[in-house]
Amino acid sequence: MDGQGILMRMAALVAFATMMSVGTPAVAQQQSEIVFCNKTGSKIFTALAHVPQATKTWTLTAWQTIPAGGCKSVGRWNTALFYYYAEKEGGK
Repeated sequence: MDGQGILMRMAALVAFATMMSVGTPAVAQQQSEIVFCNKTGSKIFTALAHVPQATKTWTLTAWQTIPAGGCKSVGRWNTALFYYYAEKEGGK
């Protein structure tokens, strides 16, 4: 990943995130599941930052690699604020 990839922040629909609410009546708070789907012909790399309700500070997840045409769940959180970054292999 090179410096040009940084300029691609959230551009060109390299990936999209889908949030699905999952919860049960016994749970007062809902959890959001973040799933990245790669709609390109290249491998992509994603990172996700979120603010947990308990700590109120930004937390960064590790880089995830998603193959062309693939999807990957990166976790479930009781969080309302997310930020993601994605770049495809080669940074272009």
